[in-house]
Amino acid sequence: MNFSIDTFLRPLSITDKNLHIYDINGVIKFTINPFFVNRTTVSNNILNINLSNKIISLDFGTINEAKDALIAIQTQLDILKVEYPHSMVGATGSAGPIGATGSSGPTGATGPRGGSGITGPIGPTGSIGDTGPIGPTGGGVTVTGAIIQIGSLIGADLNTTDDQPINIEQIISNLLGSFIVTDIVITNASIDLSATALDDGQFYTGATRSGDNIANCNNMGGSTLLGLLGSNYYIDAGAHTGLGSTQRVNLLLLPTLINSIIFSLGTASGVVATADIYVFGYKMA
Repeated sequence: MNFSIDTFLRPLSITDKNLHIYDINGVIKFTINPFFVNRTTVSNNILNINLSNKIISLDFGTINEAKDALIAIQTQLDILKVEYPHSMVGATGSAGPIGATGSSGPTGATGPRGGSGITGPIGPTGSIGDTGPIGPTGGGVTVTGAIIQIGSLIGADLNTTDDQPINIEQIISNLLGSFIVTDIVITNASIDLSATALDDGQFYTGATRSGDNIANCNNMGGSTLLGLLGSNYYIDAGAHTGLGSTQRVNLLLLPTLINSIIFSLGTASGVVATADIYVFGYKMA
């Protein structure tokens, strides 16, 4: 084992443009341009990174450690590709109207003509008009930090139409925080996803497909379910490059979500099938 989930990556800085991979001794073994990565896969305890001209293989202690490493490395690749800002600020409110101009003071009387003539006094200055009201502040959402895991559903049943709530991470639930979804990863499927009814899967904020529709798997369309090795499926917000040949789909970015995401299949697959679902995004302040 030359790599560990705890040390093979380090937090990204604002100046990073490449992905650095460290061995268990803390030595940089690989420096990777994120735009050269075509695909990342896991085979047993090996994480394979397919580049344009070669494959880099990282050996971890267990297959679960390799799977966790795949999610971690894909998250950093996505951040480097799109250079997500650390916060999004609402638009500035429009300026209030200009106050009315005060009336002009009366002209002073002309003095009597003397030998050299005396100028009359200057009239008083007119009063200043009232200041116009301040325009309303523009609406906005303050987002904190980088993309994090919002929640997960391990072993989702792909042979039922029952509601299946996504388990929200404890750090978000404790703070009663809301969040914006940017990515959904469906992976570790027990069978080839093309043999399931996943293309009828949808994500909602309410029970029995009520509330806001966050994402539809069927936006991907038909045979593209075969695009990611048959056992994985990736949905992003339309700004990322999808994994493998999986196409992109627009997610509904909902800054008013409050700790509720429910996965629902409109049609049972007719076969016993499970998969793991991971939801990523920004936590709102």
